[in-house]
Amino acid sequence: MTQIRELSQRLSDQIAAGEVIERPSSVIKELVENAIDAKATEIDITFSEGGLKQIVVSDNGLGIAADDLSLAFKRHATSKITTTDDLFNILTLGFRGEALSSIAAVSKVEIVTNTGETKGIKAKVQEGMIKSQEPAAAKRGTQVIVSDLFFNTPARLKYLKSQKTEIAKMIDVVNQLALSYPDLSFRLFNGSKRLSQTTGDGDLKKNIANIYGRQISQKMIPFSSENMDFEISGYLSLPEMTRSNRNYISILLNGRFIKNYQLSRSIISGYGSKLMVGRFPVVVLNIKMDANLVDVNVHPTKQEVRLSKEAQLKELIEQTFKQTLAKNNLVQDGLDNLVQPAKYQPTYQQTDLTLSKSKPRQFNYPNGQKYYQIEEDIQSFEINQSDKIKLSPTWNENVKAQVQTRPFEEENQQLEEVQKPKTSSFPDLYFVGQVQLTYLIAQSDDGMYLVDQHAAQERLNYEKYRETIAEVSNDQQTFLTPMTIELSNSDYLKIQNYLEELQTLGIELRPFGGNTFIINSHPTWMVENQESLIQEMVDAIQDNPKLTLKQFREKTAIMMSCKNAIKANHYIKPSEAQSLLDQLSQAKNPYNCPHGRPVLIHFSQTDIEKMFRRIQQSHQRDDGEIGE
Repeated sequence: MTQIRELSQRLSDQIAAGEVIERPSSVIKELVENAIDAKATEIDITFSEGGLKQIVVSDNGLGIAADDLSLAFKRHATSKITTTDDLFNILTLGFRGEALSSIAAVSKVEIVTNTGETKGIKAKVQEGMIKSQEPAAAKRGTQVIVSDLFFNTPARLKYLKSQKTEIAKMIDVVNQLALSYPDLSFRLFNGSKRLSQTTGDGDLKKNIANIYGRQISQKMIPFSSENMDFEISGYLSLPEMTRSNRNYISILLNGRFIKNYQLSRSIISGYGSKLMVGRFPVVVLNIKMDANLVDVNVHPTKQEVRLSKEAQLKELIEQTFKQTLAKNNLVQDGLDNLVQPAKYQPTYQQTDLTLSKSKPRQFNYPNGQKYYQIEEDIQSFEINQSDKIKLSPTWNENVKAQVQTRPFEEENQQLEEVQKPKTSSFPDLYFVGQVQLTYLIAQSDDGMYLVDQHAAQERLNYEKYRETIAEVSNDQQTFLTPMTIELSNSDYLKIQNYLEELQTLGIELRPFGGNTFIINSHPTWMVENQESLIQEMVDAIQDNPKLTLKQFREKTAIMMSCKNAIKANHYIKPSEAQSLLDQLSQAKNPYNCPHGRPVLIHFSQTDIEKMFRRIQQSHQRDDGEIGE
């Protein structure tokens, strides 16, 4: 039997370092957080060879006293907590006493520090042990030089990504801290090249522009709210400014960047139906709360926290976002100008029930017109076509048998294979009215129909775009005026790994200074909204580097059909509604939107009579008479 033995200090330090120091960006995070805790107002970060050769973090903070320096590199040595009560009232970013110890366990460290009261001191540390210590001339503050990261744990190196990816992760860390502390000045250098800089003047909006670009910052609006336990503030993007993933949602809790899926969901819920399916806003959410209500001692990296009264916080976030967006409920026209939305109309519009069978004037929605209010959390559905009356869910108990969910990715191919409806079987629908500015009431010979106006036009748009995109080749169309696309500093670096893949999709990007690319041409199949779609391609290729041209064209058709369809909560004229129904009857698949959601729900005359109990099962009444 193997004998139990105590691990050596060196080995235990390396194991602990593996939990805290995963990559070069981890070193920067820990050292910069220490600088912030030391009351620094200016922090400079410089690295070389992706951070593996050297990382230097300099600050103008309080410094470390000579007598404390030897303790600073020991595990669990800290000045920030002394009692158990302190552990549940954390007011600093660092408190576990693991940062310097973990860094020194897997690298060579040199530190120069001065409290400003006496002469400075310089020390060299390797594998957690101080090798030398001597007086040194230094200004107030601390400079930590980390060299040869992972030199004694080479197995870690195989888990690192490309140098550009690792640099992008370092930029992300600095960006998160800059958003958390707009009153501090951060400067990040790759050698002599400056990658990012903030002024430290307390202007969060300016930091957002420096990090994400002016195009994004110009479409972000401030918000703030509070209750007895929480105070929230920050900026949120207008619904037109979205991304394909949650990476642009920054949640900051008492100055600490955290990851919390539940709070992210409350942000999405706050946008309601204004977000398109699969789209996420750009948000900087700053939360201030009593330190006693949060446990940050959950994970060594301190990004995962445990919250008390989380339900109340979620409610505050959701309601604040709803109210903020309601005050800024702007509609974008085709020229990208912001105009006020149409005045509110009654939720039910009654028309003549004896509409003539002749078609009203043809109505086409203006090209390029966009609305913010988008359907949210749409699921894919598969409709049972064996019973034509039950084209979609009704009030009866057969819903589960008729409708089943399936993964979104399967819909586009399988839906068309499973469902091949004949246009001739589609009923002749006559418009009756509109309910909740979202659903059209129509009648036909076989009963009543409810039609989702957004899903209906989305289906029509999808068939048009899919045909247009599928027919064209990979030919290029030159812009009359070259277009520029501005990315965040980290995305700018990330996308350079995929320039060849983008070129196969028909997009050729060339650096144009700062974090901007210039684009001279676009694929001919990209018929409209080129700038928005190119941004989509950049996002999509980052999410899936193996994305094929065929897959992207399909995604593009779905996205364009949703963006250019009339939205929920929008009044349309009776003639426009009738035209939409007439066009729907000519669609190849008029029963489902491209996401698989039902376009219409049918109520037969029998269904309606059962709901009003005009038709009842014969049964024995309590008084002995036979009911009918």
